[in-house]
Amino acid sequence: MFVDEAYSLVAESGDDPYGREAVQTLLKRMEAAGLLRRTRSSLDERRVQIALTDSGRELKAQAIKVPACVVSAAHCPVAELMALTKKVQALRRQLTA
Repeated sequence: MFVDEAYSLVAESGDDPYGREAVQTLLKRMEAAGLLRRTRSSLDERRVQIALTDSGRELKAQAIKVPACVVSAAHCPVAELMALTKKVQALRRQLTA
């Protein structure tokens, strides 16, 4: 997950696709590490705005390279990796159902 200048933890539909507690925990850790800052919205104090710091933007630039490194290290076609990813996601859904 990359955090850009605007991101909402609450989906318009009211669904919780990311697991709000998990995302909140990640945000707190990223803030403590100096990767992002959270500020209250001036329009609606119930909302918190999230923005990457310079350090967060630097880490994001480094992280963008990770998928290409994984593909290179896997020594198999991208289509095969994508199929494997789908299988792992299906297994995860089965295990958490």
